[in-house]
Amino acid sequence: MRSWRGMMSDLVVFFFIVFIFVSVFLFRLSLAFTLALSWLKDRRGGERRRLDSMV
Repeated sequence: MRSWRGMMSDLVVFFFIVFIFVSVFLFRLSLAFTLALSWLKDRRGGERRRLDSMV
């Protein structure tokens, strides 16, 4: 049976690694999402730009 403090440190390390993986994954996902949005805006022929200039 291991000590309570040792188990806690293992949990902290585990959650830290999971947090890094999740943050990197979310960052890549948001980057791909913004890239896809800008690509769609370019495909639509600047329709959004015309609406922005009207406002």
